[in-house]
Amino acid sequence: ALADVVVAADVFHVLDNPGSWGKFLDTLIALSAPHTLIFVTYTNCGHGKLFKRFLTQRVHKYFTTTPVAPFLLHPVAHPGAPGRLEQQIPTVQVFCWARR
Repeated sequence: ALADVVVAADVFHVLDNPGSWGKFLDTLIALSAPHTLIFVTYTNCGHGKLFKRFLTQRVHKYFTTTPVAPFLLHPVAHPGAPGRLEQQIPTVQVFCWARR
């Protein structure tokens, strides 16, 4: 059976394994159907242009992508929030992908 929901966090490491993004996309295609919601996080560590190109050239052939509005995230998800265990990372973006 195909998945109803997929959550993928901290999966993009361009310099560590440049071929992994295409394999990740192939995996999501294999796991998903039109009813599947996929939540993907992206932390821009200097590869934002490459990530946008990946979305435009590869992902959008199979999925629609929508950034999740910050107000929909748990209050502790935001940098500087009370109760958050701070790490020195940029703001994390969350995207919802759905099959075309």
